[in-house]
Amino acid sequence: MKFKYSLMLVAMLFAIALCASTSRAQSSQVVLHYKDVVGTYQAKVGSVFSIDRAPQGMLAVEFQGFYPYRMANGKMSANTGVAGGTAKLIGDTALFTPVGTTGCTITLVFKPRKLIVTQQGNDSDCGFGHNVNASDTYKLTSRSPEHYDEGGAPSKNKSRRSRSK
Repeated sequence: MKFKYSLMLVAMLFAIALCASTSRAQSSQVVLHYKDVVGTYQAKVGSVFSIDRAPQGMLAVEFQGFYPYRMANGKMSANTGVAGGTAKLIGDTALFTPVGTTGCTITLVFKPRKLIVTQQGNDSDCGFGHNVNASDTYKLTSRSPEHYDEGGAPSKNKSRRSRSK
């Protein structure tokens, strides 16, 4: 009889522990606010994501992509790609579809001091130059987002700069 009660007690304790660990795992999901992710993120190849706040709880996303290569004469060159638009932050993730594209979705996953990016769609689907791809891990380089003009050069107009410091 004693063994039966011991076995029941162990089973109940196991069930309680399992429920507690499940609820802890669900409550530990990261929920970020836009001010936690605003900034400039750069990949090793030089590609840059600029994330700023936008109206109605959205993020303003700008991308400057590069595919560096060596030409036949030995000089370095690069294909480029530029994208912009908005994304909704849900938890630690935002889905971004560049304005004017179809078949291109870019997933942004925000981690402490870095951004993990996955691109679905090829370079032309996303409006990028040959072999330019946004997929990479980007390091946070500044809490101030950089903005670009239509030609892809850094903009002198800082009016969209984040005020969330």
